[in-house]
Amino acid sequence: MTRKIFIENSYKLKIAAILELPKVTGQVPCVLIVPGFLGYKEGVTLEALANTLLEQNIASIRFDPSGFAESEGTLENDYRLSNFISDIATVYEYLKTLPQINLQKTFITGISMGGIAAVIAATQHQYAGVCLIASPTMLGRADDLTAQIKNWTSLGYLTRFSSKYGELQIPAAFIENARGYDALKYVNLIKAPLQVIIGEKDEIVNPTDTMKYFEMAKEPKKLILIPEMHHSYKQQPQQIQAVNHAVISFLRQYS
Repeated sequence: MTRKIFIENSYKLKIAAILELPKVTGQVPCVLIVPGFLGYKEGVTLEALANTLLEQNIASIRFDPSGFAESEGTLENDYRLSNFISDIATVYEYLKTLPQINLQKTFITGISMGGIAAVIAATQHQYAGVCLIASPTMLGRADDLTAQIKNWTSLGYLTRFSSKYGELQIPAAFIENARGYDALKYVNLIKAPLQVIIGEKDEIVNPTDTMKYFEMAKEPKKLILIPEMHHSYKQQPQQIQAVNHAVISFLRQYS
């Protein structure tokens, strides 16, 4: 069962989300799926993961962060990594109100920048496991934004094109806020199992940066390297399948 919902966050903004619930009786495991930079809940890879989970009778919820897509707020004032992290907490609190969700078997999965937010969120609430997919450890450290930060801050905005939302101007306040979060300072605080998925041909986030999560995390942890996988793997069906299989296997092992 697919439901679009709106959840009010701590800033009184309504967060748009898609909840997927299996048509089974009793409590089920769940995955909170966190999108990446300019990612949204209908993104190909997020939707594919949610559908695969549903086939396995696993619930999921994915959302648009404050200030973007269908969530309330603006890019100029509300699209910030700090709010992103806060929105995860809002979504988690919502899951607590659903009797069908087994919180003891609720996982969090972060894609790209969403991995930074997921790592920090996993130190704030207890998840059954954390899965990171092609995630940088800090924006602008070893990714395609690194060379753009100087111009971004001097111009006051960064222009990016979204296939769904067209030309977007991301304010410099976003990257200034994001640079305050180094996920490597949090990863060894996670008390849940961690899985790190790396695309062999990631051209956006340096794979050696993502590898640092695995190197610094406590046991239990698992590393998955997917051959031929690019950062934006939405047009790579085999890689989508490989990622989703790895996530399912991880959930089965720890739920």
